[in-house]
Amino acid sequence: MVEALVDAALRYITRICGSSTPHGGDVNADAGRLLPVFPELVEMWIQRGTSGISCPFEVLFPLAGDDARRELMREGCSVNFLAGVVVAEAFLLSLCLKVQDVPRADLITWAVASIQGFNNKQFLGVLLNMLANPPLPVHPSLSADDEILVRDVLYDALILLDYSVLSGAEVHRADSSLFPIFVSRLAVTFDAISDARHKGDHERAESYINAFSTSNIPSYLTKWASLQAGTDHLYKPIDVTPQAFMKWLVDLEDKGLKVFGEKCSRIRKRLMQDEGQNDNLSMISRSDDDFFFIDKQSHQEGMDTKGGTDETGSNCIKECIQSIAQCFPFHDSQ
Repeated sequence: MVEALVDAALRYITRICGSSTPHGGDVNADAGRLLPVFPELVEMWIQRGTSGISCPFEVLFPLAGDDARRELMREGCSVNFLAGVVVAEAFLLSLCLKVQDVPRADLITWAVASIQGFNNKQFLGVLLNMLANPPLPVHPSLSADDEILVRDVLYDALILLDYSVLSGAEVHRADSSLFPIFVSRLAVTFDAISDARHKGDHERAESYINAFSTSNIPSYLTKWASLQAGTDHLYKPIDVTPQAFMKWLVDLEDKGLKVFGEKCSRIRKRLMQDEGQNDNLSMISRSDDDFFFIDKQSHQEGMDTKGGTDETGSNCIKECIQSIAQCFPFHDSQ
C-alpha cells in the first residue's frame, strides 16, 4: 500500500518534470528563494505533533542527510533545492521499499529510468551529496546487506550514465552552479572504485574509471580550476582518473583554492587509504613547490581523455545500462 502510494507520487513528479512549466520554462529554471521564516514555519508545524525534537528538518526530511538539511535552513535557500530534496526523499523511499523484492538488475533499470524522468539537476545534486557522505541516511531502515545493495544500485545508476541535464554543461564557462554536483560525483566515483576493488570486482572498478574519463567532468573541473586561479597554465593531473583528480583538487585546496572546504580532511583521509593500497600510482605531476607551472610540452588547456586504461570489455556494464535506459519508458501515459 505504501509502495503504491510512493510510486504514484513519483509518477506524478515525473510527468511534471517531463513537461513544460505553465510559463514555458524548464524544470531547472530558477523558481525564487524560500522566505526567511521557512525554518520557523517548519519548526512550528512539526512541534504540533512531536515533542522533544532537536531538529525539525530531521523529522520533516528524514532521508535528506545533514548537508541538505543545513542548506534548507540557510537563509536564501532556493525553492528548486527544496524541490530536489523532496524528489530525492521520495526516490530513496521507493528504492528502499523495492530492495527486498526486486532483483538488482531491475532495481538499476528502475533507478536509471526514474533519474532520466526527473531530469532535475538539483535532485541529482542532493542524491550525489547523500552518497558522497556515508552512511546513507536510509541505513537505519535497512539491513546491512540491503544498505549495500541500495548503495551499489546508486553507484551504477549515477556513475555509468551521463544524464542530459548535466551532459550539456557549458564547460568553457564552467557554470559555478554545477561545481558542487561534479565534485560530489567525483567523490562518489572514487568511493565506488575503492568499494569495487575491495570486493574484488575489478571489471566494475574499471568501468567506473572509464565512465569518469569519458565524461565531461575532467574538462569541467580543469576549466573551473583555471578560472578560479586566473590562469590557463594551471598544472593538471597526469592521468584522467578519479584518484588523480581527487589528489589534484586537494593539492589546489592546500594552495588556496576553495574546493572541499570543511570536508577536505575527510577527502584527504580517503586518499591516504587509497594510496596505501596503490603505492605505485602517481597522482599528479608538479615541477616544484610553486602554485602553477606551464606544461611546456603542450601549452594546452585540454586533457588526454584516454587515461591509459584498457576499455576493451570494461565498458560492458555501462553499455548494458545505457541500453536499458533507452528501452525502458518511465513516463506514465495513463
